[in-house]
Amino acid sequence: MGWSIGYDDKWKRDIGYGVPALCDHPGCTEEINRGLSYVCGSDIKGGSHGCGLYFCADHREYVDLMDEPDHEGAELCECCREGKPPFPLSPEHPDWMEWKLNDESWSQWRSENPDLVLQYKEFTKKDISNERSIVPGRSTANGTCLKCKQGVHVFGCRWCADCWYPGIDEVYNNYRSMLEEGYRDVDAAVRSGWKGAEEV
Repeated sequence: MGWSIGYDDKWKRDIGYGVPALCDHPGCTEEINRGLSYVCGSDIKGGSHGCGLYFCADHREYVDLMDEPDHEGAELCECCREGKPPFPLSPEHPDWMEWKLNDESWSQWRSENPDLVLQYKEFTKKDISNERSIVPGRSTANGTCLKCKQGVHVFGCRWCADCWYPGIDEVYNNYRSMLEEGYRDVDAAVRSGWKGAEEV
């Protein structure tokens, strides 16, 4: 049996490297998956040391576990390193919700989980005026689009319906990374695709 898609009974959500996800650290929007490469505890469902949530590289840290044979270690999140309760779960990735709502392989799941289907549909609202999805993300922008600085259509979104397009999170993250590497704002914006040459 492969580990591309499974289910975690403790956290009541899909797991596996075939499940796109957002980092579970509060405020982080890094796109990952729920495979072993990202799980806190470095083992299935977190093993005996981790919480079983999923984190990007910036929010996991290798810890030497002295109680393990040969002092084997594991990558743990901040809460598990400090002995605190786990972080709240991040919402499902919009791509995963769209897949479960529309793919034939999930038809039985849809018929068995009508309440979740309604929740997913609410979260992936359709903007009929321009025929594209308004996809909420996790943000500290307080309801302001990070691109145009105007109000967003759904509370907690990073983008308004006019600015959103598939892949905008990756483009924005690349832009921010280039700024951190020392690129001038104009160069980072154009090279990353965050803005066109005519916009800067």
